[in-house]
Amino acid sequence: MVRMLILLLVAATASPVTAGGIYRYRLADGSLCFTDAPRRSGDRPAITLNRHLATVTAPARGHRHPFAATVRRAADTTGLAADLLHAVIATESGYDPRARSPKGAMGLMQLMPATARDLGVVDPYDPEENIFGGARYLRSLWDRFGDLTLALAAYNAGPDRVAQYGGVPPFPETRTYLRRLRHLYPEGEWSRAAGAGGRIYRVRLAGGDLLYTNVAP
Repeated sequence: MVRMLILLLVAATASPVTAGGIYRYRLADGSLCFTDAPRRSGDRPAITLNRHLATVTAPARGHRHPFAATVRRAADTTGLAADLLHAVIATESGYDPRARSPKGAMGLMQLMPATARDLGVVDPYDPEENIFGGARYLRSLWDRFGDLTLALAAYNAGPDRVAQYGGVPPFPETRTYLRRLRHLYPEGEWSRAAGAGGRIYRVRLAGGDLLYTNVAP
């Protein structure tokens, strides 16, 4: 019997982002909370938002982030951890679905136009399309390189650069990107996920659906 890989859901709460950073806290139930409001004076933000990002409108405190359900479904579909996807979204766009980088990357998971086309994403600014497209892309990179760190480096710098350097490219932007993700995605979970890279099995079920699992079929 095939058992599905257990995935963790991040419950993210926030208010409209008017400051320059997003703070990360672990709640009593073990879930992660991303917010623009520090709990204590002197807390340092997990990431500093780029100035080109628009203001994020999010629900009042105590409510789940509006993209949590979509992230969970994308995680279930691709075999990635939901909290990993949340960390990528927070780092890439600060949860702004209309974010556009100076290089042209679009939406929550900052898909480049060519990548979006290859993934079949029609509207990169549609949160569901963007999240599912970004999750599929990250999954494909992990399958290709067999390592979470290399997959995330490829997500930022491009897979050709990772192949060219035979590892994480020596770009300051990519190194900073990985440090931010390590801060948002707990080190222990990163290590466990990295250790599972290459041992995630893809099984096509009788109905045609794909199942990603860490248990050999």
